[in-house]
Amino acid sequence: PAGFYFIRYKADHKPVGQIDYERKLILQKPRQTVTATLIAGINSEETLEWCLKPVIHVADRILITDCGMSDDAKRIAEKYHATIIKGESPLEIGFDAARNIALPYCTNDWVLWIDSDEKLLQPEKINKYLRENIFQGYSIKQHHFAVDTYFKPDLPVRLFRNRPYKDKNIQFWGCCHEHPENSVNEGPGQVIVLSDVHIAHVGYLIESGRKERFWRNRPLLLKSNEKYPDRILNKHFIMRDNMLLVSYEAQQNGNVITDNMRQLCEEVVSLYREFFIAKGSYLGTDTIEYYSQACRILNIGIEVSFGVSASKSEMPNAEIKSYRFANAEDLKKELYWKIDESISKFDSKWY
Repeated sequence: PAGFYFIRYKADHKPVGQIDYERKLILQKPRQTVTATLIAGINSEETLEWCLKPVIHVADRILITDCGMSDDAKRIAEKYHATIIKGESPLEIGFDAARNIALPYCTNDWVLWIDSDEKLLQPEKINKYLRENIFQGYSIKQHHFAVDTYFKPDLPVRLFRNRPYKDKNIQFWGCCHEHPENSVNEGPGQVIVLSDVHIAHVGYLIESGRKERFWRNRPLLLKSNEKYPDRILNKHFIMRDNMLLVSYEAQQNGNVITDNMRQLCEEVVSLYREFFIAKGSYLGTDTIEYYSQACRILNIGIEVSFGVSASKSEMPNAEIKSYRFANAEDLKKELYWKIDESISKFDSKWY
């Protein structure tokens, strides 16, 4: 027998043939398969082809959950050989339930979820990640494009393994701002951010459109908080929405601080203390901003600038940030936690 490390030559002096590298790579390093899934409803035809065109370069199968698609949208889906399954309106059953409808039909190794107003950039870069490794999912930078403001990219897990992890099947959680997780607050397992793949999102192009989405999602967020009372992400978005409501009211009344605005800000401070202060979370930076804004509007506390960084090999360069803290106790909790987080790794036997 001759394998990849043994070569046999025939002494017939005929030219040696060209190596079929595509076949060789498939045999040596098999690529795992992907099901792309999305929900599509009213007006999805406006951007659906824009969404599907790059997806076909990575997806072995495309599943679209019909949540009110027009005939034009269905024709576009058929053009890309997508399988359409019957769904229900996410505004009625929640976005998590709407997305979960497709999961039993996903039979490939990985699930890629995307929206009809999003475009996967450089999909061909994904192929090298479709292997057996330590990761259960991949975060892909989601860039929200707007003409009147700037948003930092989000880092949702958009590609996850389609198999049980710790005896649980991954599904979507959250009536809005839904994410794939093993269970509430557990995430999908170990993940990493892909550096060379991006998602472009055009659903937040202008403030009027963002306000429409806000009022659409607000009842869903409150419903999600009732359904999943322990979900940390719900608390984060309630804090964000409260501060948006405060800003909307301030715009209408000439920046007069009302009792309603104070009540919303007090809830933000309370939620931050209960769920976020001195606790590790990838949401921490944004969430502390909402707490800081609330303290300023309530005119409590004091502004503090600090930065924490640690190193054993060179002088660390800490990023200085400014926040408003309601009192010294809140500041100490946050600061002591950041100090402990920065230096605790040096207590390991590996340092």
